[in-house]
Amino acid sequence: MGDYKTGLVLEGGGTRGIFTSGVLDRMMREGIEFPYVVGVSAGSCNGVGFVAKQIGRTRDCMLPTPGDRLVSVRNLRKAHSLYDMSAIFDRYPYQEYPFDFKTFFESPTEFEAVATDCLTGEAVYLSETDPENGPRLMLKCKASCSLPFFAAETVVDGRAYMDGGLADSIPVARAAEKGCERFVVVLTRLEGFRRKKNSRLTRAMERVYRRYPELIRTMDERYLMYNREVEEVERLEAEGKAFVIRPKDKIVKKTETNREMLLEFYKQGYQQMDDRMEELKKFLDEKRPAQG
Repeated sequence: MGDYKTGLVLEGGGTRGIFTSGVLDRMMREGIEFPYVVGVSAGSCNGVGFVAKQIGRTRDCMLPTPGDRLVSVRNLRKAHSLYDMSAIFDRYPYQEYPFDFKTFFESPTEFEAVATDCLTGEAVYLSETDPENGPRLMLKCKASCSLPFFAAETVVDGRAYMDGGLADSIPVARAAEKGCERFVVVLTRLEGFRRKKNSRLTRAMERVYRRYPELIRTMDERYLMYNREVEEVERLEAEGKAFVIRPKDKIVKKTETNREMLLEFYKQGYQQMDDRMEELKKFLDEKRPAQG
């Protein structure tokens, strides 16, 4: 790898994150690593799996099995969450899809999960370095994934958090704050996508989350933040400072439950990364210009 500090930035998107799983699985097979990884929502799940070097784990967690109710209205009635958050963050890491906590905590890579503070409406960057506290790592990833209307708030150290994508959807600026000069960015939307103001969603937030006025404000202004961040990524890409990989074909919805469609979206990510592997290696190997 070159002498630039390069950060890996992972957008969220619910089950659209399976595209990112494909991209990262191909990177892991090539042995690619980064000194800093930051993930948002589903990107945080992909990020911890990448640091733990667990090829296929995040993909398997996202692929429904017969009788699986990972995403269902029943979850919403039972636990106020469309997603079965207990399965994802409490059961899977220790039973069905064991998480390699040892490899994660021994890695030199710094990892952060983006969440949104419900009281301030601001982005927070959660990390965990205590090798004896695997459940706390999963709790922080859960906070990053707690999407309004689809999941309840997640409390960490007495603070309530929700999905990090509300306040910082594509945290390139955070990676720069951590000393990164170049960026590998994995997006889950098509090129050219921009968000629009959604007044109906804001009104729904005002009814359901009226105790969190700053969170409502953040949600109302999310489209502005998101579009600014996409434009910044495009600028960095044009300047050769960012290697960006995003879906080329149609994407799945963030609550997709069709196993075949999800698997195809995973394969799209894997194949795109395979096709661009030499380009990525060249980007990572680039050296700083010699100083005269």
